[in-house]
Amino acid sequence: EQLHTRLWLAADDTRCSGFLIQEMPASETALAEPEQAQNDWEHAEHLASTLNRDELLSLSTVDILHRLFHQEDIRLFEATPLSFRCGCSTERIEEMILALGLQEARSLLEEQGEISVDCEFCNAHYRFDNIDIEALFADNRQPDSTTQH
Repeated sequence: EQLHTRLWLAADDTRCSGFLIQEMPASETALAEPEQAQNDWEHAEHLASTLNRDELLSLSTVDILHRLFHQEDIRLFEATPLSFRCGCSTERIEEMILALGLQEARSLLEEQGEISVDCEFCNAHYRFDNIDIEALFADNRQPDSTTQH
């Protein structure tokens, strides 16, 4: 869903800060009153556009929200610390290869000599050769099923 979004950024020699507003997904009320929803977005965008660089760098989150939207009904959620975490792992890549199936994995090995996966988030590189792939599928072989298809 495409949502109206605006982002303001500011930086100096020692600090950087940003302010983002985003339209909420359409509710039943907004669908019934699209003109009001548009007016609400334009109002919030107009108020936020009055924020200047110095305020963005020096005011706290609470102060910025109060300055911009003190007449509005707003909620401020607890802060969540940011951290760099990537969800990739050898196990997840192995699951992906298993999902390809043995024949497709062998086809890739024949074509490329190895199966190589690069995580574009953390830049980790995973490489599997023929021995790795055969061991992976041998270790994950499902027991013979008694179900007839």
